[in-house]
Amino acid sequence: MNSGVAGFTSATPDFQRNMRGYRGNLARSCAMNENQIPTVIDWVRDRLSTLRREHNVELKLEDREYRLEDDWLYLIVIPTSPGIRASDYAKYMSDIEKDLREHNFDNVLLMPAVDE
Repeated sequence: MNSGVAGFTSATPDFQRNMRGYRGNLARSCAMNENQIPTVIDWVRDRLSTLRREHNVELKLEDREYRLEDDWLYLIVIPTSPGIRASDYAKYMSDIEKDLREHNFDNVLLMPAVDE
């Protein structure tokens, strides 16, 4: 192993090569494409509506600002309820990502952001 920055060690070239292959196989097996984006956005919007009704938590999906990169869809979610704790925010987003995976939308990440 090579010495890394600030006490971290970097992986060997063999490990890095194996991980690139693993990520490539994973991405190919559950790749996101442009045709799925509206479905995913509608699904996430519905889950956020459920959160609003059941937990009185307001999270806003920036549905016009998404990014599809390397078969991964990145969606921006902003908390708009005053006083929401970061841990709750992270849990809600994690729960939605888990539900997406259960519905075969594996390559979707919800990105936290703050409202400007």
